[in-house]
Amino acid sequence: MDKHYSDNDIVIVEAARSILGSLTGSLKKYTAAELGRHILSGLVSRVECRSKNFSRDQIRHLIIGLCVGSGTGQNLPRQIARLCDINNIESSFVVNEMCGSGLEAIILGLQSLQLDEYPISIVGGIETPSMAPFFITREQATEWKGKTVEEIQGMMIRADVCDALWCKMHDVHSVVHAENTTQEWVKENNIDPEKFKLEIDEYAVTSHQRALNAINEGVLKEEIIPITGASENDELPVVRKLKVLQRQIGTRYTPKGIFISNFNSPPSANAAVFMMIMRYKEAFRLGLQPLARITGYARAGISPENFLLAPIKAVKHLFEKTKTALRDYDLLEINSAYGPQILFCKKELGLDLDKVNIYGDCIAYGHPVGAAGARLATTLLYALKRKKAGKGLVSICLGGGNAIALAVERINQNKTKELK
Repeated sequence: MDKHYSDNDIVIVEAARSILGSLTGSLKKYTAAELGRHILSGLVSRVECRSKNFSRDQIRHLIIGLCVGSGTGQNLPRQIARLCDINNIESSFVVNEMCGSGLEAIILGLQSLQLDEYPISIVGGIETPSMAPFFITREQATEWKGKTVEEIQGMMIRADVCDALWCKMHDVHSVVHAENTTQEWVKENNIDPEKFKLEIDEYAVTSHQRALNAINEGVLKEEIIPITGASENDELPVVRKLKVLQRQIGTRYTPKGIFISNFNSPPSANAAVFMMIMRYKEAFRLGLQPLARITGYARAGISPENFLLAPIKAVKHLFEKTKTALRDYDLLEINSAYGPQILFCKKELGLDLDKVNIYGDCIAYGHPVGAAGARLATTLLYALKRKKAGKGLVSICLGGGNAIALAVERINQNKTKELK
Protein backbone atom coordinates (compact mmCIF):
# COMPACT_ATOMS: atom_id res chain seq x y z
CA MET A 1 0.00 0.00 0.00
CA ASP A 2 2.96 2.30 -0.62
CA LYS A 3 1.13 4.83 -2.75
CA HIS A 4 0.20 8.44 -3.04
CA TYR A 5 -3.23 9.75 -2.11
CA SER A 6 -5.19 12.59 -3.57
CA ASP A 7 -5.77 15.62 -1.38
CA ASN A 8 -9.47 15.30 -2.25
CA ASP A 9 -9.82 11.71 -1.07
CA ILE A 10 -12.42 11.42 1.67
CA VAL A 11 -10.85 9.70 4.65
CA ILE A 12 -12.00 8.37 7.99
CA VAL A 13 -9.68 9.65 10.70
CA GLU A 14 -11.45 8.14 13.72
CA ALA A 15 -14.28 5.72 14.39
CA ALA A 16 -15.69 4.42 17.66
CA ARG A 17 -18.75 2.81 19.13
CA SER A 18 -20.43 1.82 22.35
CA ILE A 19 -20.86 -1.79 23.29
CA LEU A 20 -23.89 -3.46 21.77
CA GLY A 21 -26.22 -3.71 24.74
CA SER A 22 -29.14 -6.06 25.26
CA LEU A 23 -32.66 -4.71 25.85
CA THR A 24 -32.38 -5.44 29.56
CA GLY A 25 -28.65 -4.86 29.85
CA SER A 26 -26.38 -2.10 31.11
CA LEU A 27 -27.44 0.45 28.48
CA LYS A 28 -31.18 0.04 28.99
CA LYS A 29 -31.67 3.38 30.83
CA TYR A 30 -29.62 5.52 28.45
CA THR A 31 -31.58 7.84 26.21
CA ALA A 32 -30.36 8.32 22.65
CA ALA A 33 -28.89 11.70 23.60
CA GLU A 34 -27.11 10.35 26.68
CA LEU A 35 -25.65 7.36 24.87
CA GLY A 36 -24.64 9.57 21.95
CA ARG A 37 -22.93 12.00 24.31
CA HIS A 38 -20.66 9.33 25.75
CA ILE A 39 -19.53 8.04 22.37
CA LEU A 40 -19.20 11.34 20.51
CA SER A 41 -17.34 12.90 23.41
CA GLY A 42 -14.99 9.92 23.50
CA LEU A 43 -14.41 10.08 19.76
CA VAL A 44 -13.64 13.81 19.79
CA SER A 45 -11.33 13.39 22.78
CA ARG A 46 -9.39 10.74 20.86
CA VAL A 47 -8.86 13.17 17.98
CA GLU A 48 -7.89 16.01 20.33
CA CYS A 49 -5.22 13.77 21.84
CA ARG A 50 -3.84 12.96 18.40
CA SER A 51 -3.76 16.49 16.98
CA LYS A 52 -2.72 19.73 18.66
CA ASN A 53 -4.21 21.60 15.69
CA PHE A 54 -7.69 20.16 16.10
CA SER A 55 -10.42 21.67 18.26
CA ARG A 56 -14.01 20.58 18.69
CA ASP A 57 -14.96 24.15 17.78
CA GLN A 58 -14.07 23.22 14.19
CA ILE A 59 -16.98 20.76 14.02
CA ARG A 60 -19.98 22.31 12.28
CA HIS A 61 -21.62 19.32 10.60
CA LEU A 62 -23.25 16.32 12.32
CA ILE A 63 -25.40 13.56 10.78
CA ILE A 64 -26.92 10.72 12.79
CA GLY A 65 -28.70 7.62 11.55
CA LEU A 66 -31.74 6.85 13.68
CA CYS A 67 -34.72 4.65 12.94
CA VAL A 68 -36.94 4.92 16.02
CA GLY A 69 -37.09 8.63 16.79
CA SER A 70 -40.22 8.71 18.93
CA GLY A 71 -39.52 10.38 22.24
CA THR A 72 -36.02 11.61 21.38
CA GLY A 73 -37.05 15.27 21.17
CA GLN A 74 -36.06 18.00 18.75
CA ASN A 75 -32.88 17.74 16.70
CA LEU A 76 -31.15 14.82 18.41
CA PRO A 77 -27.73 15.59 16.83
CA ARG A 78 -27.79 19.13 18.21
CA GLN A 79 -28.72 17.83 21.65
CA ILE A 80 -25.72 15.50 21.60
CA ALA A 81 -23.40 18.22 20.30
CA ARG A 82 -24.45 20.56 23.11
CA LEU A 83 -23.85 17.85 25.69
CA CYS A 84 -20.34 17.43 24.24
CA ASP A 85 -19.57 21.18 24.30
CA ILE A 86 -19.60 21.30 20.51
CA ASN A 87 -21.23 24.67 20.05
CA ASN A 88 -20.55 25.74 16.46
CA ILE A 89 -22.87 23.30 14.71
CA GLU A 90 -24.41 24.81 11.57
CA SER A 91 -25.95 21.69 10.04
CA SER A 92 -27.29 18.73 12.02
CA PHE A 93 -29.94 16.23 11.07
CA VAL A 94 -31.20 12.68 11.45
CA VAL A 95 -31.27 10.14 8.63
CA ASN A 96 -33.99 7.51 8.83
CA GLU A 97 -33.27 4.84 6.27
CA MET A 98 -34.09 1.82 8.38
CA CYS A 99 -31.14 -0.53 8.92
CA GLY A 100 -29.01 1.48 6.50
CA SER A 101 -29.39 4.78 8.37
CA GLY A 102 -25.87 4.80 9.81
CA LEU A 103 -24.28 3.85 6.48
CA GLU A 104 -26.33 6.48 4.65
CA ALA A 105 -25.14 9.07 7.17
CA ILE A 106 -21.56 8.27 6.12
CA ILE A 107 -22.44 8.70 2.45
CA LEU A 108 -24.21 12.01 3.06
CA GLY A 109 -21.23 13.25 5.05
CA LEU A 110 -18.93 12.22 2.21
CA GLN A 111 -21.06 14.09 -0.34
CA SER A 112 -21.06 17.22 1.82
CA LEU A 113 -17.27 17.14 1.97
CA GLN A 114 -17.03 16.63 -1.77
CA LEU A 115 -19.19 19.74 -2.23
CA ASP A 116 -16.89 21.72 0.09
CA GLU A 117 -19.77 22.53 2.43
CA TYR A 118 -17.72 21.74 5.54
CA PRO A 119 -14.13 20.65 6.17
CA ILE A 120 -15.14 18.05 8.78
CA SER A 121 -18.18 15.82 9.13
CA ILE A 122 -19.23 13.76 12.12
CA VAL A 123 -21.41 10.86 11.00
CA GLY A 124 -22.82 7.74 12.60
CA GLY A 125 -25.90 6.17 14.07
CA ILE A 126 -27.81 5.53 17.29
CA GLU A 127 -30.55 3.19 18.38
CA THR A 128 -31.96 2.74 21.88
CA PRO A 129 -34.89 0.30 21.62
CA SER A 130 -34.91 -0.14 25.39
CA MET A 131 -36.18 3.44 25.59
CA ALA A 132 -38.71 3.12 22.77
CA PRO A 133 -42.21 4.25 23.79
CA PHE A 134 -45.50 2.50 23.10
CA PHE A 135 -48.14 3.76 20.68
CA ILE A 136 -51.88 3.95 21.09
CA THR A 137 -54.29 5.74 18.77
CA ARG A 138 -56.73 8.42 19.91
CA GLU A 139 -59.59 6.13 19.01
CA GLN A 140 -58.16 3.37 21.17
CA ALA A 141 -57.61 5.80 24.03
CA THR A 142 -61.32 6.52 24.17
CA GLU A 143 -61.94 2.83 24.77
CA TRP A 144 -59.82 2.64 27.91
CA LYS A 145 -62.74 3.15 30.29
CA GLY A 146 -63.55 -0.06 32.05
CA LYS A 147 -60.55 -1.97 30.70
CA THR A 148 -57.91 -3.65 32.83
CA VAL A 149 -54.22 -2.70 32.71
CA GLU A 150 -53.49 -5.97 30.92
CA GLU A 151 -56.09 -5.21 28.25
CA ILE A 152 -54.72 -1.72 27.72
CA GLN A 153 -51.19 -3.06 27.40
CA GLY A 154 -52.42 -5.51 24.78
CA MET A 155 -53.77 -2.61 22.72
CA MET A 156 -50.47 -0.72 22.59
CA ILE A 157 -47.79 -1.12 19.96
CA ARG A 158 -44.06 -0.93 20.58
CA ALA A 159 -42.54 1.95 18.60
CA ASP A 160 -39.40 -0.01 17.76
CA VAL A 161 -41.44 -2.82 16.22
CA CYS A 162 -43.74 -0.46 14.33
CA ASP A 163 -41.06 1.88 12.98
CA ALA A 164 -38.15 -0.49 12.48
CA LEU A 165 -39.52 -3.95 11.78
CA TRP A 166 -43.02 -3.61 10.35
CA CYS A 167 -43.75 -3.52 6.61
CA LYS A 168 -46.73 -1.17 6.23
CA MET A 169 -47.03 -1.96 2.52
CA HIS A 170 -48.04 -5.52 3.33
CA ASP A 171 -48.94 -5.03 7.02
CA VAL A 172 -46.63 -7.79 8.24
CA HIS A 173 -43.50 -8.06 10.34
CA SER A 174 -40.33 -8.19 8.21
CA VAL A 175 -39.66 -11.75 9.37
CA VAL A 176 -42.71 -12.84 7.35
CA HIS A 177 -41.06 -11.52 4.19
CA ALA A 178 -37.77 -13.16 5.19
CA GLU A 179 -39.43 -16.54 5.65
CA ASN A 180 -41.35 -16.31 2.37
CA THR A 181 -38.31 -15.17 0.40
CA THR A 182 -36.27 -18.04 1.78
CA GLN A 183 -38.90 -20.59 0.86
CA GLU A 184 -39.13 -19.21 -2.68
CA TRP A 185 -35.34 -18.97 -3.10
CA VAL A 186 -34.80 -22.56 -1.95
CA LYS A 187 -37.43 -23.77 -4.39
CA GLU A 188 -36.08 -21.74 -7.32
CA ASN A 189 -32.53 -23.00 -6.71
CA ASN A 190 -33.61 -26.60 -6.21
CA ILE A 191 -32.03 -26.80 -2.75
CA ASP A 192 -32.92 -29.39 -0.14
CA PRO A 193 -34.93 -27.46 2.51
CA GLU A 194 -33.72 -29.55 5.45
CA LYS A 195 -30.08 -29.18 4.46
CA PHE A 196 -30.50 -25.45 3.95
CA LYS A 197 -32.13 -25.01 7.37
CA LEU A 198 -29.21 -26.88 8.89
CA GLU A 199 -26.78 -24.63 6.99
CA ILE A 200 -28.55 -21.51 8.29
CA ASP A 201 -28.32 -22.71 11.87
CA GLU A 202 -24.69 -23.76 11.42
CA TYR A 203 -23.90 -20.24 10.25
CA ALA A 204 -25.67 -18.83 13.33
CA VAL A 205 -23.48 -21.02 15.54
CA THR A 206 -20.36 -19.90 13.64
CA SER A 207 -21.33 -16.24 14.05
CA HIS A 208 -21.88 -16.72 17.76
CA GLN A 209 -18.57 -18.53 18.25
CA ARG A 210 -16.67 -15.88 16.28
CA ALA A 211 -18.22 -13.19 18.46
CA LEU A 212 -17.33 -14.99 21.70
CA ASN A 213 -13.77 -15.52 20.47
CA ALA A 214 -13.46 -11.83 19.56
CA ILE A 215 -14.72 -10.78 23.00
CA ASN A 216 -12.53 -13.25 24.88
CA GLU A 217 -9.44 -12.24 22.89
CA GLY A 218 -10.17 -8.53 23.35
CA VAL A 219 -9.88 -7.76 19.64
CA LEU A 220 -12.82 -5.34 19.70
CA LYS A 221 -11.51 -3.15 22.52
CA GLU A 222 -9.98 -0.59 20.16
CA GLU A 223 -13.29 0.25 18.53
CA ILE A 224 -15.26 0.49 21.79
CA ILE A 225 -15.42 3.56 24.02
CA PRO A 226 -16.13 2.35 27.57
CA ILE A 227 -18.92 3.88 29.62
CA THR A 228 -18.49 3.95 33.37
CA GLY A 229 -21.01 1.64 35.00
CA ALA A 230 -21.84 -0.22 31.79
CA SER A 231 -20.55 -3.56 30.62
CA GLU A 232 -17.07 -3.55 29.10
CA ASN A 233 -18.01 -5.96 26.31
CA ASP A 234 -20.85 -6.55 23.88
CA GLU A 235 -23.54 -8.23 25.94
CA LEU A 236 -25.69 -10.46 23.76
CA PRO A 237 -23.12 -13.07 22.64
CA VAL A 238 -22.62 -13.92 26.31
CA VAL A 239 -26.21 -13.85 27.57
CA ARG A 240 -28.10 -15.44 24.66
CA LYS A 241 -29.28 -18.93 25.60
CA LEU A 242 -28.65 -20.75 22.34
CA LYS A 243 -29.74 -24.17 23.54
CA VAL A 244 -33.12 -22.77 24.55
CA LEU A 245 -33.51 -20.82 21.32
CA GLN A 246 -32.54 -23.78 19.16
CA ARG A 247 -35.53 -25.76 20.43
CA GLN A 248 -37.97 -23.10 19.25
CA ILE A 249 -39.72 -23.31 15.88
CA GLY A 250 -40.37 -20.16 13.89
CA THR A 251 -40.95 -16.81 15.58
CA ARG A 252 -43.87 -15.00 17.18
CA TYR A 253 -44.91 -13.73 13.74
CA THR A 254 -44.09 -16.94 11.84
CA PRO A 255 -45.09 -19.75 14.24
CA LYS A 256 -45.15 -22.26 11.37
CA GLY A 257 -41.97 -20.97 9.76
CA ILE A 258 -39.56 -23.47 8.24
CA PHE A 259 -36.30 -21.52 8.05
CA ILE A 260 -36.36 -18.41 10.22
CA SER A 261 -36.28 -18.78 14.00
CA ASN A 262 -35.23 -16.77 17.02
CA PHE A 263 -32.06 -18.88 16.98
CA ASN A 264 -30.88 -17.53 13.61
CA SER A 265 -32.37 -14.02 13.84
CA PRO A 266 -30.69 -10.98 15.38
CA PRO A 267 -32.14 -9.62 18.64
CA SER A 268 -32.61 -5.88 19.14
CA ALA A 269 -29.70 -3.98 20.65
CA ASN A 270 -28.79 -0.56 22.03
CA ALA A 271 -25.76 1.17 20.52
CA ALA A 272 -24.18 4.40 19.31
CA VAL A 273 -21.47 4.76 16.66
CA PHE A 274 -19.61 7.82 15.37
CA MET A 275 -16.93 8.56 12.78
CA MET A 276 -15.00 11.67 11.86
CA ILE A 277 -14.45 12.09 8.13
CA MET A 278 -12.69 14.80 6.12
CA ARG A 279 -10.66 15.38 2.97
CA TYR A 280 -7.18 13.93 2.99
CA LYS A 281 -5.66 17.40 2.76
CA GLU A 282 -7.49 18.40 5.97
CA ALA A 283 -6.22 15.32 7.77
CA PHE A 284 -2.72 16.15 6.55
CA ARG A 285 -3.08 19.74 7.80
CA LEU A 286 -4.23 18.54 11.22
CA GLY A 287 -1.50 15.93 11.43
CA LEU A 288 -4.00 13.07 11.61
CA GLN A 289 -3.23 9.63 10.20
CA PRO A 290 -6.45 8.31 8.62
CA LEU A 291 -7.74 4.82 9.18
CA ALA A 292 -8.97 4.49 5.60
CA ARG A 293 -10.27 6.30 2.58
CA ILE A 294 -13.75 5.77 1.16
CA THR A 295 -13.43 4.45 -2.38
CA GLY A 296 -17.05 4.10 -3.43
CA TYR A 297 -20.64 3.39 -2.57
CA ALA A 298 -23.80 2.17 -4.25
CA ARG A 299 -27.49 1.83 -3.53
CA ALA A 300 -30.02 -0.65 -4.88
CA GLY A 301 -33.71 -1.46 -4.65
CA ILE A 302 -35.88 -4.50 -5.26
CA SER A 303 -39.41 -5.48 -4.27
CA PRO A 304 -40.04 -4.78 -0.56
CA GLU A 305 -41.01 -8.36 0.20
CA ASN A 306 -37.62 -9.62 -1.08
CA PHE A 307 -35.46 -7.17 0.87
CA LEU A 308 -33.12 -9.96 2.00
CA LEU A 309 -31.80 -10.19 -1.57
CA ALA A 310 -31.18 -6.45 -1.98
CA PRO A 311 -27.50 -6.44 -0.82
CA ILE A 312 -26.61 -8.71 -3.73
CA LYS A 313 -27.74 -6.03 -6.16
CA ALA A 314 -26.09 -3.21 -4.19
CA VAL A 315 -22.73 -5.01 -4.12
CA LYS A 316 -22.92 -5.67 -7.86
CA HIS A 317 -23.69 -1.99 -8.45
CA LEU A 318 -20.65 -1.10 -6.33
CA PHE A 319 -18.43 -3.38 -8.40
CA GLU A 320 -19.66 -1.69 -11.56
CA LYS A 321 -19.17 1.84 -10.21
CA THR A 322 -15.69 1.22 -8.80
CA LYS A 323 -14.47 -1.15 -11.54
CA THR A 324 -13.64 -3.74 -8.91
CA ALA A 325 -14.54 -7.38 -8.27
CA LEU A 326 -15.01 -9.55 -5.21
CA ARG A 327 -11.39 -10.76 -5.46
CA ASP A 328 -10.20 -7.19 -4.82
CA TYR A 329 -11.63 -7.12 -1.28
CA ASP A 330 -9.81 -8.68 1.64
CA LEU A 331 -12.57 -8.45 4.25
CA LEU A 332 -16.33 -7.92 4.12
CA GLU A 333 -19.01 -7.03 6.65
CA ILE A 334 -22.48 -7.97 5.42
CA ASN A 335 -25.41 -7.58 7.77
CA SER A 336 -27.39 -10.71 8.59
CA ALA A 337 -30.88 -9.26 8.84
CA TYR A 338 -31.92 -12.90 9.15
CA GLY A 339 -29.79 -16.05 8.97
CA PRO A 340 -30.35 -16.98 5.32
CA GLN A 341 -29.13 -13.62 4.03
CA ILE A 342 -25.42 -14.43 4.19
CA LEU A 343 -26.06 -17.74 2.45
CA PHE A 344 -27.97 -15.97 -0.34
CA CYS A 345 -25.00 -13.64 -0.77
CA LYS A 346 -22.56 -16.53 -0.62
CA LYS A 347 -24.21 -18.30 -3.54
CA GLU A 348 -25.10 -15.24 -5.65
CA LEU A 349 -21.80 -13.37 -5.14
CA GLY A 350 -19.41 -16.26 -4.60
CA LEU A 351 -18.38 -15.21 -1.09
CA ASP A 352 -15.62 -16.86 0.87
CA LEU A 353 -17.16 -16.89 4.35
CA ASP A 354 -13.70 -16.94 5.92
CA LYS A 355 -13.47 -13.28 4.83
CA VAL A 356 -17.00 -12.27 5.83
CA ASN A 357 -17.99 -11.08 9.31
CA ILE A 358 -14.81 -12.53 10.77
CA TYR A 359 -15.74 -11.48 14.31
CA GLY A 360 -19.37 -12.57 14.04
CA ASP A 361 -22.41 -10.55 13.03
CA CYS A 362 -25.67 -9.23 14.37
CA ILE A 363 -27.15 -12.69 14.86
CA ALA A 364 -24.75 -12.87 17.79
CA TYR A 365 -24.24 -9.19 18.72
CA GLY A 366 -27.75 -7.87 18.15
CA HIS A 367 -29.12 -5.38 15.68
CA PRO A 368 -29.15 -1.66 16.64
CA VAL A 369 -31.18 -0.66 13.59
CA GLY A 370 -30.24 3.01 13.09
CA ALA A 371 -26.62 2.35 14.10
CA ALA A 372 -26.17 -0.99 12.32
CA GLY A 373 -24.52 0.24 9.11
CA ALA A 374 -22.06 2.49 10.93
CA ARG A 375 -21.26 -0.33 13.37
CA LEU A 376 -20.43 -2.66 10.47
CA ALA A 377 -18.18 -0.04 8.90
CA THR A 378 -16.39 0.63 12.19
CA THR A 379 -15.73 -3.05 12.86
CA LEU A 380 -14.48 -3.42 9.28
CA LEU A 381 -12.03 -0.52 9.63
CA TYR A 382 -10.39 -1.98 12.71
CA ALA A 383 -10.39 -5.49 11.23
CA LEU A 384 -8.49 -4.18 8.19
CA LYS A 385 -6.04 -2.45 10.50
CA ARG A 386 -5.59 -5.50 12.71
CA LYS A 387 -5.11 -7.88 9.78
CA LYS A 388 -2.95 -5.38 7.85
CA ALA A 389 -5.36 -5.90 4.98
CA GLY A 390 -6.11 -3.53 2.12
CA LYS A 391 -9.66 -3.18 0.86
CA GLY A 392 -12.93 -3.77 2.64
CA LEU A 393 -16.59 -3.77 1.74
CA VAL A 394 -19.69 -3.35 3.86
CA SER A 395 -23.29 -3.89 2.79
CA ILE A 396 -26.67 -3.86 4.50
CA CYS A 397 -30.29 -4.31 3.46
CA LEU A 398 -33.05 -1.91 4.47
CA GLY A 399 -36.63 -2.64 5.36
CA GLY A 400 -38.68 -1.63 2.35
CA GLY A 401 -36.54 -3.36 -0.26
CA ASN A 402 -33.39 -1.25 -0.54
CA ALA A 403 -29.72 -1.86 0.23
CA ILE A 404 -26.46 0.07 0.49
CA ALA A 405 -22.85 -0.96 -0.12
CA LEU A 406 -19.71 1.00 0.82
CA ALA A 407 -16.07 0.33 -0.05
CA VAL A 408 -13.01 1.48 1.89
CA GLU A 409 -9.25 1.09 1.59
CA ARG A 410 -6.98 1.04 4.61
CA ILE A 411 -4.27 3.68 4.67
CA ASN A 412 -1.05 2.16 5.92
CA GLN A 413 -0.08 4.28 8.89
CA ASN A 414 3.55 3.17 8.68
CA LYS A 415 4.04 4.90 5.35
CA THR A 416 4.54 8.60 4.70
CA LYS A 417 1.76 9.90 2.51
CA GLU A 418 2.24 12.70 0.08
CA LEU A 419 -0.44 14.85 -1.47
CA LYS A 420 -0.91 14.99 -5.21
